[in-house]
Parts: sequence; C-alpha cells; structure tokens
Amino acid sequence: RQRYDDLKERYGVSDITVSVQNVASQLGYSSIDSVTLEDVVLGIVRQIERLVQMKSMMEAAGRPF
Repeated sequence: RQRYDDLKERYGVSDITVSVQNVASQLGYSSIDSVTLEDVVLGIVRQIERLVQMKSMMEAAGRPF
C-alpha cells in the first residue's frame, strides 16, 4: 500500500494500465488470488506491445503518400 501511495501520481500519466482483476478475468480465473506475478508481467508486456503497434500505426497514418 505504501508503494502505491508513493507512486499513485505517476499512475495517472502512464501510457498503460494493467488491472489484476482484468488479468484474472482474461485468464478465466475465478479469483484474483490465482493471478501469479508471471501473469501480471505478461499482461504488462501485452499492453506494451499494443501501445507500440498503435503508435506505429499512428505515425504511419501521418506520413504523406
């Protein structure tokens, strides 16, 4: 909790957000207690991949033909 309080202002300006509850739901877990650290890390990596793809597509769309 202390770590969250120390960093919560930065969370508001982050480019990605990963929710443990969403990770649990996506993996079909009935409880967030089933989510492992590896599950969360993979969720983060997936979000970063999506962000990179989206930014790449936006840059390509802004280029002249």
